Amino acid sequence: RQITTARDMALLTSAILRDFPEFAHYFSQPFVAVGKRKLSNRNSLIRQWAEADGMKTGFVCNSGFNLVASATRAGRKLAAVVLGAQSGKARVDLAQMLLTDGFSRAPEATKPRIAQLANEQFGAIVPADMTASVCRKKPLVTVTGARDLTGWGISLGKYETAQKADMALRGRLLSPSAIDIAGDVGVIKVPGEDAFAAVVWNIDQTRSLAMCARYRTEKAYCDVMTPETFAQIAALTPKPNRRAEKPVAQGSDAAKTKPKKKKRKKK
Repeated sequence: RQITTARDMALLTSAILRDFPEFAHYFSQPFVAVGKRKLSNRNSLIRQWAEADGMKTGFVCNSGFNLVASATRAGRKLAAVVLGAQSGKARVDLAQMLLTDGFSRAPEATKPRIAQLANEQFGAIVPADMTASVCRKKPLVTVTGARDLTGWGISLGKYETAQKADMALRGRLLSPSAIDIAGDVGVIKVPGEDAFAAVVWNIDQTRSLAMCARYRTEKAYCDVMTPETFAQIAALTPKPNRRAEKPVAQGSDAAKTKPKKKKRKKK
């Protein structure tokens, strides 16, 4: 449930460059030597563009390829934030385009500072999910088994697809009503129906009642789920008969590993 914005990243970048200038050389470091190996900086912009000098790449399936890039020209330093690119090359090219455009413009003291720009209200926009385009082998939504539902909980509505239920769930979790949410969240298959539900579970009765009360003040659907209700759903749900898929590694934008070569048998 962790989210961020380009503004958040820009504020963090400004603070690091301003308050910790002694560490700036790490961001432009071309590689790190580990024994005899040299691990190249994932930010290929520092090799593509001479003026580039930082800072940090990022990748998870949900958010795609991301980059905070910095460059210095004639003593002037600029930074660009790229979120949701389709590839490592795309994020680098986008960052270079933004920085080149920035250097072509003279500084304007009348423009608002980053800290003066307001974030969107929580829940106003559901963050885009890049999984379908950057991690195609990963299921778009992992449906939770009904037998995993424990304690009290809430249902945030039924939807015709797991993707729509997941989107609704992500949007509701960004609402101010969910600011102190606890427990587990996920999407379940509604037994006997071609529908999926967005559910929060493993919370106590008091919290489930309070959360639904808050959601209803926002005119959002919410239904309290008792332990007995979860037990009934589990009883109506067929046991899974297929093996769980292997998880897709996240948090690294390294190149895909090459498939292992099959050994040929001598005849």
